[in-house]
Amino acid sequence: MNLGFDCPRCGGAIKPDRRPPYILREYRLRGFICQNCRKLLIVASTIVTAGKARWLEKIYEEHNEEGL
Repeated sequence: MNLGFDCPRCGGAIKPDRRPPYILREYRLRGFICQNCRKLLIVASTIVTAGKARWLEKIYEEHNEEGL
């Protein structure tokens, strides 16, 4: 899995940690680890419900001339 960025410490490749993601109400926390220096990184991703998706769609349409 490629995150799109390198390790901030050494610039090495980042891979997902073996532990499962930790799920909070609106976020999913996933651990990643650098293959070179073993630095642990935590990435938070947002869990989007149907209501939140409609709200984000509306904001996108308001601020984008072309729409979806």
